Parts: sequence; structure tokens; C-alpha cells
Amino acid sequence: MVTLGPVHPSTVGGAHPCPMAISFPFRVDPHSGGVVTVPESSTQHINETIAIAAMVHPGEKHLNPNFGTPTLPFSDALEAGALQLNLNDNGWGHVRVVNVTTTYLGDNTAESNITWEVGN
Repeated sequence: MVTLGPVHPSTVGGAHPCPMAISFPFRVDPHSGGVVTVPESSTQHINETIAIAAMVHPGEKHLNPNFGTPTLPFSDALEAGALQLNLNDNGWGHVRVVNVTTTYLGDNTAESNITWEVGN
């Protein structure tokens, strides 16, 4: 499980018209039957992008094999530096990872809380 959020929620997103991105996790609107989308660069879109980056390992996306955050040797924790490099390499350099904390819940389960902000 990954919990995400900006340092200052008011610095991201807004009610302006912008392109839409397919939501993650992929879901269908039960009322319209259409694919759920989110405004590009909105807080929700950044949260979903960081979640994908945190949960994918390099090589898992065949069309973009460099996408993903590696697990460092001798560690199973999500590292802020590795996550930031992944975001930088994939066009999200304006998003800065401020803090990552991981709590181990047992049964090989961990929960990571990622705090981020948008820079200039």
C-alpha cells in the first residue's frame, strides 16, 4: 500500500481545462461505462504517477524498460532517492519527493507514505 500526498495541496492542480490521463488503478465509471480519467498534473494525477513509479520495477514495462524504481541491495524499503531519479528520468522532475517512510506490517507487507511537492 502506498499513501501519497503533497506538502502543500493548494500548490497543485486547479479547476482549469487541461488534458486528461487514464486513472490508476484502471477503473470504469459504473454510471457511464467509460474509463475514469483525471486532469493531467492535478494532485490526483501526480499521486497516481508516483504510485505507479513506486510499484513498478525497471524492466516491467516493455515499452519503457527504464521506468520503475529499483529496490536497493540489502534493503526492501522504498528509497526516496531512487524514486526521485525515476520521476526525473521520466519527465516528472518538477515533482520533488520530500520524504518516504515505510512501516512493516508483517506477512511480507509494508506500507509506504510518500510526501511530495511541486517545484519550479
